[in-house]
Parts: sequence; structure tokens; C-alpha cells
Amino acid sequence: MTSQKRRILLVDDDRDILYVFRRGLERKFQVDAYSDPAQALARYKEHPDEYDLVLTDVRMPSMNGFELAKAIHDIKRVPVLFMITDTVLRSEYQNIFPAAESSFIDKPLSLSELEELVSKYVSVMQQ
Repeated sequence: MTSQKRRILLVDDDRDILYVFRRGLERKFQVDAYSDPAQALARYKEHPDEYDLVLTDVRMPSMNGFELAKAIHDIKRVPVLFMITDTVLRSEYQNIFPAAESSFIDKPLSLSELEELVSKYVSVMQQ
């Protein structure tokens, strides 16, 4: 087993949530956090092989999380977890992509819940 921490690209336009989630996840993961999805995408373009997971908010003003995920997958596929508060939007997305159930994290959630969900997702990816 490797001692190197897995790297996560975290994107949320709410700077308070971004700060809290980054600090909480840094105990187990290397975290690159961005409030601007365009900056996050630029970073991903420069270093696509560094990331094990993208964790992004869905609703952001300049580029939503689904657009960001598509742009990221156009470069190199990496698992994406979407943070969502709108259950209607979740339902619509799942009607189009039924297998995406595990790709959503409902906000609000505690740091321990976030860490547990991300850890489980990264563990499954490693198998």
C-alpha cells in the first residue's frame, strides 16, 4: 500500500464551503481548491494525471458542475462527484443518466460525512 495521499480537485463558488471542505479533506487527501471553475479547468489541463477525483458543486455562475465535468472528461476521464442541494435537478439528471446515483453528494453535510463518502469512493476506484 502506498503512503502517498490521493489528490482531489475541489470546486465550489462559495468560498466558505470551499475553505471548510478543503481543510476537512486535507487530513486524508491532497486538495487543490478553486472557487472559479475556469481556473480549476486550467489547472486540470496542465496536470490531468495528478488527479484521482474531482469534487464539484453543480450550481456555479460562470460554468456549472456538469459543464466542468464534460470539459474535464474531454481532456482525460477522472471520476467526478457532484455536490448538490437541488433535488429536482438531481432527479432530472438521474432520468438522463440513471447510473449516476453514486455521483452525487447532498449538501449540506458534515465534514465527517464528506470525508467518509470521498474515502469510500476513492477506495472503490483503487480496487
